Formats: sequence, structure tokens, C-alpha cells
Amino acid sequence: MLASPRIQSLVRSIHVPGGVSHGIEGARSELREAEKRLRRAVAARPYFDEARIRLGHVLEQQGRSEEAARQLEQARSRLTSAGGKADGDGGLLLYYAEMFLGAASESLGRFDAAKASYGRAAALYPQAPSPRLAQSQLALRTQDRARALAAVQVAVRPFTGPDSADPWWRYHEIQGRSCEAWLEKLYQSATAEP
Repeated sequence: MLASPRIQSLVRSIHVPGGVSHGIEGARSELREAEKRLRRAVAARPYFDEARIRLGHVLEQQGRSEEAARQLEQARSRLTSAGGKADGDGGLLLYYAEMFLGAASESLGRFDAAKASYGRAAALYPQAPSPRLAQSQLALRTQDRARALAAVQVAVRPFTGPDSADPWWRYHEIQGRSCEAWLEKLYQSATAEP
């Protein structure tokens, strides 16, 4: 999150008096730190799919698409074999894995694989515009203007109902989604009689 354009832009706009640090480094440095910590998490828990997906995203942001694709494929494969619901969030992690895998595949020139990943993400969250916009951009890259326009038209239509939120918009905030349950479990284990 600290390497995201939103945070980096904010840091550049803040005037900090001499000798005082805001504690946020440049995007490259923050990505290296994130990679280091995510690799540790994955090494400690190889089936920690969320950490693996985030690692894949960080690697892709650093231009290491082949390595990113391997990490994302591994998480996607495990989530898919569990029916896409292994994350307990109705396919949320699988959605992110597909979106990031689509981007990595696109960077590698694997346009058919990217198209398939974006299509699977769209199937998981049918009203989410982000996969449609990714499909549109991909279609433009492959000179398919008709498909690009069709995908944009789907992306910009108004949505209603509980599925209208796009998980893509919450990516930097979802890591704490289970915090209350974890704290309750910790409290119960700490107060349990031996």
C-alpha cells in the first residue's frame, strides 16, 4: 500500500520540516520491503494464499512478470481446487489472483491467458467493472476495437444490488477484514481455562 500511487503522491505533496521523517520511502524501496516481508510469510506458511497473491502483485509491480505469474498461478491453482471459496470470502482472493495473473500474462505477451484470467475474474464478480476495463485495454492492445468497446459498455453501465461493489477498489484495505474474528479467537484462547 505504501508504494501505491495514492500514498506516494501524498508523500510528495507533504512538506516535512528538516530532521523529521514521515517514514514512507519511495515506491521502489517500499516494494522491496514488501517483497521481503511477503517472502517471509510465504516461507513460514506455504499455503498462505493471500500473502502469495500479494507477493505476485509486488513482483509484477517491479517488472518481474514471469516470477509474478508463477506465484499467482500457484495461489490460483490452490484456490480453484478448493472451489474458489477457500479464502472464506466468496472468491475474493481468487478474484485478485485472476486480475493480477491477467496483468502478468499481459506483460509477458500471453494475451490469450490474460483474456482468460480477466474473464474468470469477471465471472466471480459479474457486476465489477475492473475486469471489463482490463478486457477492454487488452482488446485495444490486440487491435480488437469492437471487443474493446463492448467491454467498456459493460463496465460503465449502472449496477445495483449487493454485488455492485468492485473488490478491486478495496484491495489496499481488505487485509484487515478478519481482524475482529482473529482478536476474538486470541482473546478466547488467552482466557480459556487450562
